[in-house]
Amino acid sequence: VVTWAVYGILPLLFCSYLCFFALARPATGVLERKFPDWPPLQHTMAVGIVYGAGVSVALLVLLEPNTVLRFCFLLVIGMSTGLGNWFFYRRLTLPPPEQTS
Repeated sequence: VVTWAVYGILPLLFCSYLCFFALARPATGVLERKFPDWPPLQHTMAVGIVYGAGVSVALLVLLEPNTVLRFCFLLVIGMSTGLGNWFFYRRLTLPPPEQTS
């Protein structure tokens, strides 16, 4: 727990912040231009996966896991961080969908 608190949280925050601006925001524009007919949830999922993959790769490079269990743990942490942050960001920035009655 102490090792994760010292060596895990700071790289996670750094990687998340970096990947948000380097991957997620540009990927949004690219996907919206290339696939305009996709529904918003599909765009959000695709960008969240790109964001999570970037965080995962950065964590794997920074923390250099030496077992398969640690590798899988970092992969899950990175993907869930990317998807969760992107869903939260999109929830805060997109207007609510209009409901027809």
